[in-house]
Amino acid sequence: MRRILSLFLILCMVSAAQAQYGDEPATIEYKPFRVDFTAGIALIPSNIWSGGVVAGIEPRYAIDPKVNLGLRLQGAGLARLFYQANLQDQYVRANASAMASALLTGDYYLATAEVRPFIGLGAGTYSFASASFEGNAGSNTDPTETKGGTKFGVMTRAGVDAFHLRLAVEYNFVGSSGRTRNSYLGITAGFYLGGGKRKEPAEW
Repeated sequence: MRRILSLFLILCMVSAAQAQYGDEPATIEYKPFRVDFTAGIALIPSNIWSGGVVAGIEPRYAIDPKVNLGLRLQGAGLARLFYQANLQDQYVRANASAMASALLTGDYYLATAEVRPFIGLGAGTYSFASASFEGNAGSNTDPTETKGGTKFGVMTRAGVDAFHLRLAVEYNFVGSSGRTRNSYLGITAGFYLGGGKRKEPAEW
């Protein structure tokens, strides 16, 4: 994970330095339609970090050289909660469960060269399966903390595209279910089909 984050930071710094000193490569125009395939890890913030894995597909369309709109369909396998129940280090933990999301997304590219850092937003629904609880001491849980359901959520992300490869860090803000935390941080890598360089300039 450290290598992925280091590569991401290096690419962003190189692009920012090029733009600052006016040395950014000539603008490259790309075909508007593409489909992204990504996978990675998910981290859930709590007093002890837990998480799982994510995988997704995202068809996207460029409405101009720097703005892409898309539909992100993502599945996640998550251990959605791990927290101390009291000062004696007793704990309660939600077992792994599945979550699926469908979000309308928009990305803004900070450059139009071979290496393209971007920032993005998304909003949509997150559906999750029920989870059972376990612990090292007796603990009562409310039924609303274990049942499945659907919640509205928002996603923010930043990343970089380079040579049909994609790297991103994204945070999914999802409402909690009782004491069960549904929000998660995703670190993903993948590739995309389509969206290659145009041979002829486009009229936007």
